[in-house]
Amino acid sequence: DTPASASASATYDGFAEYAKENKMEKSDVGCFVSKCGEQTKALFSNPRGIKGVSCLGRCKGEQSCATRCFAEFGSEDLNSWLSCTIEDNECVKVPKNVDNSAEETGYAYTVEKFDP
Repeated sequence: DTPASASASATYDGFAEYAKENKMEKSDVGCFVSKCGEQTKALFSNPRGIKGVSCLGRCKGEQSCATRCFAEFGSEDLNSWLSCTIEDNECVKVPKNVDNSAEETGYAYTVEKFDP
């Protein structure tokens, strides 16, 4: 068994762990143009779109970092590009076996009468 095959079958507890193993570097950059050309052009013709992708790239999968990027640079163009490159065409390799069960644990209490 090689280390690569061992990690290929591993269950990840989040994208950050996956990114630390540099799995995302196996992305097909040519796919951005060949399969998602329209979305890529729309995103990268806008300086804000370039900043959003750069910001997400620096996060290496860490969720709170990605949330900050979306809050600052989120747009329909970014959503469309991510959908095309990650979900629809798998240009960017992300783990299929991420354990998201912690997201469903909820909170032990709620804030009552919260008025923003």
